[in-house]
Amino acid sequence: MIQSDSGRGPSSLTTPGAASSPTERLRRLTVSVLIPNYNHADFLPRQLDAVCGQTRPADEVLVLDDGSTDNSVEIVRPYEGDHPNLRLLRNDRNRGLSYSMNRLLHEARCDFLVAAAADDMLLPQFLEKSMAALERYPQAGMCASEFVTMEPDGAIVNRSREMPESFGLEGLPQYVSPDELRGYFRDRFLWMSSNTVVVRRSAVLAAGGFLPELEWYADSFLFVAVSLRHGTCLIPEGLAMIRVSPGGYSHAGMNDPMRQRRVLRAIADTLKSPRNRDLLPVFRDCPALLSVYGREMVVALRAAPRHWDLLIPYVVYLGKRYYRNHGSSWRACARYEVRRRLIERMQRAAPDFVRASLHRIRRAVRPRQG
Repeated sequence: MIQSDSGRGPSSLTTPGAASSPTERLRRLTVSVLIPNYNHADFLPRQLDAVCGQTRPADEVLVLDDGSTDNSVEIVRPYEGDHPNLRLLRNDRNRGLSYSMNRLLHEARCDFLVAAAADDMLLPQFLEKSMAALERYPQAGMCASEFVTMEPDGAIVNRSREMPESFGLEGLPQYVSPDELRGYFRDRFLWMSSNTVVVRRSAVLAAGGFLPELEWYADSFLFVAVSLRHGTCLIPEGLAMIRVSPGGYSHAGMNDPMRQRRVLRAIADTLKSPRNRDLLPVFRDCPALLSVYGREMVVALRAAPRHWDLLIPYVVYLGKRYYRNHGSSWRACARYEVRRRLIERMQRAAPDFVRASLHRIRRAVRPRQG
């Protein structure tokens, strides 16, 4: 689970209550809202108004300006004067999102954290409903609500309602334990949008914070890790909105193939670090956890034989999902042929102990006849 005082590292995924002590459950839980900002002066007032206008006020609001060259600092100053719980921090220069988030993590002093991007927006009852769920289920490591986007044309789209098979939370229990999550992840990816998450600070620290090498996936990987260790609360309601920015940091990175593959390999490396030895078998057993990274993850893992223990179950999962959806259509046959050639290339390069597994994969992803 989380890092022990003895330094022996993670222990088990099946003890979700360890994150909260009896003393912690007796008092009111506190929450910090963390807002990293770099040149988002156009969006800051809307987000700051939203954070300061919550029906359940934040105990602490930390705004960190990462060396902006616009008038962001001038915009934040009046809010700092009007709201005693708000504090402005500044980096000495532009240091990047991971550095900023980790600085905010260590500056925060509350039980729970919200990573609220300067260009996104919290709806008025975000903290009230999220914290009520966490107080009801003190064993939970975090809480997440529905995935709602602000499109470039100004439209507001609830993706959880429009695409329930990918993003839906309706019909799920308000608290999902680690064991139940593993059950979901065997067949599908349960989307928990990072901008909707309220997460326990101690669990984030135990997981190592926002890992710089994971770049735009640092927050989503972190929150999956916390949920697998402690369980999560789910609210089937839109309580926060994320702005879709075609030229943004994550969009630009994911559209750079070399950089994207480097980050995806870093995710596999992170899973095999001593800190995450409890997560690795879960990702092997539940390859749907990798599906959020798409087929590009196949390319990234294929280039590193040390990660074929993750690649093999993931390829099988993708094959089964594809043929379940498409049956024996000509497209399925074409996809099978591509996958067959990929596996044959892997077999030629694989050590002997892997070849038998690859042979079983070829049989598993063969198209259905008739």
